[in-house]
Amino acid sequence: MFESSSRTSQLNSDTVVANPEDYYLRFQIKNIDEIPNLNEEVVLTIIATIIDFDMDEGWYSFYCHDYSKKVTKNDVDVDAGPFHCDGCGLVSDVYEKIRIVVRVQDETGSSSFVLFERHVKNLIHRGNQWLMEKIAKDQGHQQKPDEFKILLNKKFAFKVQISMFNLQNNYRAYTVQKLTDDERVLVEVFKRPPNHEHHILNDNGTPINKSNKDNIDSVHDDNLAVVDLEALTPSSSTGKRPISIDANTESLEWSSSKISACSSYLEDPKVGKVGLI
Repeated sequence: MFESSSRTSQLNSDTVVANPEDYYLRFQIKNIDEIPNLNEEVVLTIIATIIDFDMDEGWYSFYCHDYSKKVTKNDVDVDAGPFHCDGCGLVSDVYEKIRIVVRVQDETGSSSFVLFERHVKNLIHRGNQWLMEKIAKDQGHQQKPDEFKILLNKKFAFKVQISMFNLQNNYRAYTVQKLTDDERVLVEVFKRPPNHEHHILNDNGTPINKSNKDNIDSVHDDNLAVVDLEALTPSSSTGKRPISIDANTESLEWSSSKISACSSYLEDPKVGKVGLI
């Protein structure tokens, strides 16, 4: 008889895991200092603590609705569109994309990981409307909301993608596809030595943790139990719901054509409503 759906997560039509820790153990476990030595696309499991934010690129950007490319603020011709798109010229019909680069650290070093909108909403317990209002009030200043500070000094198991974009461009900010603070996951991953590979096989006989598009699947509805991350002991559970976030809809090539699912208007003080988000 199958376990209840609250403890069993469907990965794809062929693979089911009963426990969230089993999911993270499917991928290579690495320390941060090993990442720069990688020379092929791969998905990793890494335990690390968020220690800071890298705000050089801000925490949100605007994109042209027609061309789906990142736009820049038009500070030259105030009577034209408020943004400039390389494909369309001056535009006002734009949408926003939230993207936060966090600095993470383990016992071997530090690195930059990229969190997208789905991560952020769940981590700070805020919705789309709140985020859109923050962006509108910020008026392009890229002032980090105080609510983001809740992420600091939190330890997570990260499922991280090392993409061809990273390798070809020596770009060392790596996309987080999924993360959790579930204690069972942290304990089980922590017990495994770096470079551990949990060899579950695909139907074609290849290790399931090897990098390919079919293996970059997500676990939904983990229904995990929350923990004291600092204690990292089985007896430290507080009974709260943990953070477990799957965000495979975003890619490291964050200037791509993914369109935000949120619908709202941006306000520009000179032109009024800037466009449908």
